[in-house]
Amino acid sequence: KKQKYPDIKKKKEKKGPSIVIGAGPSLKENKHIELLVEKQYDGMTICTDRALIHTLEKGLVPDYVVSIDADPVLADFYDNHLVKKHADKIKALFAWTVHPTLIDMWPGEDVYFFGCRMDDISQIMSVSNAMLHLTGGTILETGGNVGMCSLFLSHLFGKSPIVLIGIDLGWPLPLKPVNDVTKLESWGIYEKMHKGDIEKVKKCFRRGYNTFFKNEYITDYIFDVYIDVAKSWIEGLHRREGLEVINCTGGGALHDINGMKEMHLKDFLNKYMEERNVKKRRKKKLV
Repeated sequence: KKQKYPDIKKKKEKKGPSIVIGAGPSLKENKHIELLVEKQYDGMTICTDRALIHTLEKGLVPDYVVSIDADPVLADFYDNHLVKKHADKIKALFAWTVHPTLIDMWPGEDVYFFGCRMDDISQIMSVSNAMLHLTGGTILETGGNVGMCSLFLSHLFGKSPIVLIGIDLGWPLPLKPVNDVTKLESWGIYEKMHKGDIEKVKKCFRRGYNTFFKNEYITDYIFDVYIDVAKSWIEGLHRREGLEVINCTGGGALHDINGMKEMHLKDFLNKYMEERNVKKRRKKKLV
């Protein structure tokens, strides 16, 4: 089934904004999907697999959904009657590495594939380079997670600005429903890594403060790597290409990045809708 679908380089998009929808706690906490529906946002939306069912439940059918991981558990993000109902309106962007179960169960026909860069592609023993020669397809940076991959895909499509919602890369404080760091999903990983040494495990977590949205958060080593990569990307793309990224999460651990703006989603949507209406009025005058 995979071979019948084209490489992502064949997909083209018109210019304009893109909203990347992650599944961080801020998405539900701030009711951002409901706000997009209320404001009748009609620009591009690119949704991470984990956020898809929630997005559909709240009445928004995204233009794209993205999956990159090989774990078959990702199929659970697509096992829903609303996915089956709306799949014909959603374009799926799948990495070559996704599990065959996910591909087999995806009910839509509009699917594009790409490769995830895993190492230095210039090296003769590079796995990424081997995949490139075997498939002849497109190799992309993914940032290690599907949210940052969705940002990069938006950039590949030529979209600007790229707006982030639900891309928290951390947990909000106080933790809910129980303010106990040992209940975090990654605690057990670090506990096993450090053979139960609680003091060492605690050092795997970092507290921070978002200076724009004024929220406290906690991250771990993995999230901190994602944050460093995101900062490098956003700053580099802004410096080299003038890419505009706007963090509208209303929280999370991405902040104080050169080249990234912060706005409340409602303010961005009001600005976008006004600019869109101005363009429509100009077109009518020209006609």
